[in-house]
Amino acid sequence: VRRGSMGSSASKEEAPPEAAAGGFSVRMTPELLQRASESSANTEAPVTTTRGEIEEQLQLAFQQGAEYAVGVMRQQAAEEGSKGAGAQIADARDESARREAEINAKVEALHEREYRPPFNPRACTEQRAAVLECYQRMSGQPAGETVFACEAAVNKFVECADFVRTANIEKIVPNSLPSVSVDKQGEPFP
Repeated sequence: VRRGSMGSSASKEEAPPEAAAGGFSVRMTPELLQRASESSANTEAPVTTTRGEIEEQLQLAFQQGAEYAVGVMRQQAAEEGSKGAGAQIADARDESARREAEINAKVEALHEREYRPPFNPRACTEQRAAVLECYQRMSGQPAGETVFACEAAVNKFVECADFVRTANIEKIVPNSLPSVSVDKQGEPFP
């Protein structure tokens, strides 16, 4: 313990090693030391406290310190919360805008990938027209004569339909069917 009066060169000296090392020290003026020794001398009976009283005082001091710390922490949290709420709202808005842009981009990409079947003209239209024309021409004739008269047109239509079906299956599953020969006009032949 260093002793000196305020403003003297002794009070301006560096702190003792205990204080520098994280401990603490107490500086007392000579007058305070004298008063302390006089008051202890004037007391006739020494103050005695029981271990239970000391523990009770320690518990009380600890509880008061804990309550103070909780209060300070709540106040700091409230200050941070009020300052942080605006920033959180701004961050949430930015995140929302970013996600909306992502979703819009994905929707646009999906629309671009949407399946659009290729335009294929109706196959076998000439053969179909020939069959219809034959049945219309033979409309008043007996059924046997109609079948016999339109048999060639119907067979050509069936061959064309089989070829188109086979070609479409071949597009879906390549090399799954035997090959089909086609003449110069695109008509199938065995």
